[in-house]
Amino acid sequence: MKEVISLPYISDVYPDKAQYLYNEKINIAVEVDNPRKEAVKAEIRMSVSKLEEAVFHNVTVVQLEPESSTNVILDYIPSAAEYNGYGVDIALVIGGNTVHAASTAFDVAASWKEAPRYGFLADFYRQDENDTDDIKQMAKYHLNVVQFYDWMYRHDDLVSTEDYFTDPLGRELSMIAVRNKINACHFYGMKALAYGAVYAASGEFYKAHTSWALYGNNGKVQTLGEWLYIMNTAPESPWTKHIVGQFRKAVEVLGFDGIHMDTFGFPKSAYSILAGERKLERLEEHFPLLIEKTRRELESVKDDIGLSFNAVGSWPLEVVAPAELDSIYIEVWDPNEKYFQLNQLISRAKRYGKKPVILAAYLSPFSEKRREESVYSQKYNEPYHEEKARNCFLLASAVIFASGGYHFFLGENNGALTNNYYVEYGRINRDFERTVRNYYDFIVRYSNLLFDLELSDISLTHANGINDEYKFTNGEFSSYGEPGKIWTIVQEKPGYKTISLINLTGIKSDLWNDGKENRPEAVENITVTVLIEENVKGVFIASPDRNNGRAEALAYEYVEGMRGSYIRFTVPSLDIWDLIWIKVG
Repeated sequence: MKEVISLPYISDVYPDKAQYLYNEKINIAVEVDNPRKEAVKAEIRMSVSKLEEAVFHNVTVVQLEPESSTNVILDYIPSAAEYNGYGVDIALVIGGNTVHAASTAFDVAASWKEAPRYGFLADFYRQDENDTDDIKQMAKYHLNVVQFYDWMYRHDDLVSTEDYFTDPLGRELSMIAVRNKINACHFYGMKALAYGAVYAASGEFYKAHTSWALYGNNGKVQTLGEWLYIMNTAPESPWTKHIVGQFRKAVEVLGFDGIHMDTFGFPKSAYSILAGERKLERLEEHFPLLIEKTRRELESVKDDIGLSFNAVGSWPLEVVAPAELDSIYIEVWDPNEKYFQLNQLISRAKRYGKKPVILAAYLSPFSEKRREESVYSQKYNEPYHEEKARNCFLLASAVIFASGGYHFFLGENNGALTNNYYVEYGRINRDFERTVRNYYDFIVRYSNLLFDLELSDISLTHANGINDEYKFTNGEFSSYGEPGKIWTIVQEKPGYKTISLINLTGIKSDLWNDGKENRPEAVENITVTVLIEENVKGVFIASPDRNNGRAEALAYEYVEGMRGSYIRFTVPSLDIWDLIWIKVG
């Protein structure tokens, strides 16, 4: 029997930080395994690219010891002091032949606020005090801002005076773990935001301050789950001064970089009883003032403060999106249940706020808990099914990313958010991890084409139907994410026209939070025809589903049509998501 000779291979490649600031040296870790019984001399060839253009090459010669792993650090310093995403392509070359290839990505920014990729931490137990592997893993997904969920002693008394304490739901937590996790985030190029509910108080606090609370039209105090009491966030309310002081304490004492200001989506209006006067309070009038007061207070303590605010179900987006926040954060719930509604939430948020948009779109198919086991139930109506969950993630994330939003879903230990109580997070299995990382590498590599706030979405006005500017053939196409069709998301900005193709062929449901029985049916040889007024410098395509996300040039030709000169090109294949860009100028 002929012996099979195994070749050395790249086991992993990743940057050593989630994000880099201007003038920081980029360190790319390349891990190579040599299964052979003899040492091997090899070259590691690194190519750094910005979109389709290679901007740096490097060759490093290494000695791979027998039956061992070698970790090589390659470095690069970008010359441009402007926001950019970069791709890194690594080739392992032995004897002049490429035996393996792998890729990663990184971005360089003036501040994390230019590209806030949210992750979460929810485990702050004694055994977590010296564990930084979870945060190192999160850095491989390029998660550069981390929400510390339910880290606090009480909702109205955030910072415990003791190293070990019991939280409101009975978890035995460690303040030492919280401090160490904050430091670890900073080491890996991440910012740490403290979770803080803007109006939640314990029963004990409420009983001592009943006049600070909000009441329904029946005179009963407003509560969540009968254990959190809703307080009055009006500017004149003593609660407002109290909770902003608690936010300041979290930053000042523990070193947090800001606050994730949470709300529950209700009440939208309620009655206050300050000074014995019953007054109808409309909370959307309170929130912008509360945000402003919080920012002023925290900026007196620390530079580059981060603030996010949970607009549950997109309420009240019109007033919080323009407020002094660093991003627009929306926790998505029914009736925003369809893919197209995710797209429209992002478009609407950008119109109001001109800021990065984050969708907390929890994927219940990843939960292995049943409804009766969950503290906060969502959709636990069917048994856990790994393949359905994976397909759910791929399509939902592709839609959010292609629409120009960030998907808040991932966290510690390959954690996957399945509901709004993050402690109950599910897991990304190890054999799916590489696929998920490919998607996060992809959105960093092509962030300039996906998240630029200058992009204008023209999908409904320039493509399909009566529109002649963008035409697609050899498939069924839709401008609004119909099941069974290819969704065309078309955007333009100076210098570029972009087309995202989201494949819903063979997909029966357009509900983003439903497990999908199957992946989309692959489509080949899609013809695209585009009306062009400018000089075309090139047409390019990339996908997180193939070729490590690398850009490929597409051949194109000029053709005459009803309205003048068009270009025509063919998309060779579509699995789940293809990103096409036409460079013009």
